[in-house]
Amino acid sequence: MTHTFSNGKCIYCPTDEWKHLPPLKDTRPSRTETYLALAEVFSLRGTCPRALVGCVIVNDEHVIAHGYNGAPRGLPHCTQLDGRWACVNGPLEQGCNNAVHAEANAIAYAAKVGVTCQDAELYCTHEPCLRCAQLIIQAGIRKVTYMKPYRLHDGVLLLQDAGVAHLWHFIDLEIQFGA
Repeated sequence: MTHTFSNGKCIYCPTDEWKHLPPLKDTRPSRTETYLALAEVFSLRGTCPRALVGCVIVNDEHVIAHGYNGAPRGLPHCTQLDGRWACVNGPLEQGCNNAVHAEANAIAYAAKVGVTCQDAELYCTHEPCLRCAQLIIQAGIRKVTYMKPYRLHDGVLLLQDAGVAHLWHFIDLEIQFGA
């Protein structure tokens, strides 16, 4: 049942029966937690076996774009390449030559549909790499929040040098789909 309040009372519940509901402020996730959880959900769409990364770009408390790491549109996913790409059989330090990073995909989508990222905030499952940090700065994004550190920290150092706020925010998430 949806509880609709009028003059402080639920119009569907007799007397004060609605008071059994927990207060919203104690049960609702913060906006940061909500956006990071959305990034985590989008990461599940990733197609590179090295890391499932997702991100959302938010402006005025609304998601304006999202992205996850994977092959460029219309090209084979990392897992479909029969070992031809570094992401399948190369050393971890080499990185993936096939996947477009989640941040780059989100910024590219915003540009494609004509949505500005100026003064927006980016929420990501992982700390941005150097190239994604460069794109974030050029797109005018003012704040980056991430959950997991990256093996290299040159991206956040560049964000810091450019005056882009960056926060490491840990939340305990367990998102599962299917039975």
